Amino acid sequence: MGCRVPGPVLIWVSLAEGDSGAVVVQTAPGKVVTHRGGTIILPCRYHYDVSAHDPAEIRLKWTKVTEPMAFVDVFVALGKARRAFGPYRGRTALQEDGAGDASLIIRNVTLQDYGRYECEVTNELEDDTGVVKLDLEGVIFPYHPRLGRYTLNFHEAQQACLEQDGILASHDQLHQAWLEGMDWCNAGWLEDG
Repeated sequence: MGCRVPGPVLIWVSLAEGDSGAVVVQTAPGKVVTHRGGTIILPCRYHYDVSAHDPAEIRLKWTKVTEPMAFVDVFVALGKARRAFGPYRGRTALQEDGAGDASLIIRNVTLQDYGRYECEVTNELEDDTGVVKLDLEGVIFPYHPRLGRYTLNFHEAQQACLEQDGILASHDQLHQAWLEGMDWCNAGWLEDG
């Protein structure tokens, strides 16, 4: 099993092209780096035909993808109305850096903030979505339970990492650590099970 002690946060961003033509959402390529407890911006911009729609009718919605088809509401804005949900209350806001900016600011980044986020912009019946992956960068370390190697199931491994103030590492994180010189061989659990 590989656990990680969280460090700076990386945001990997993808570009989404709209099919409708009326609203197009883009998440800029690149990465944003911060540390746990820091502040990050999930970049998202949108474009639409201004002459056809009132800006107050544009709905911006951020959700976190928890499983392939399961989502948790993070933040919603419609006109001047704003609402954050659950653990994101008091920690999130829109950047609002000019027209078409739907970028989300998350303060006091936590381990639970790790994952994929969707930025959805809806203009009456037209909408488009962009995806941003929030990845926590940290130190990968092997964990050896008291009762010996290979004794933990997936959920026990998750709990063991939490008790070490970490989370299970992803395959990509483990591979990056190997590229940076980590050299040990153990069978164990990764974050995708």
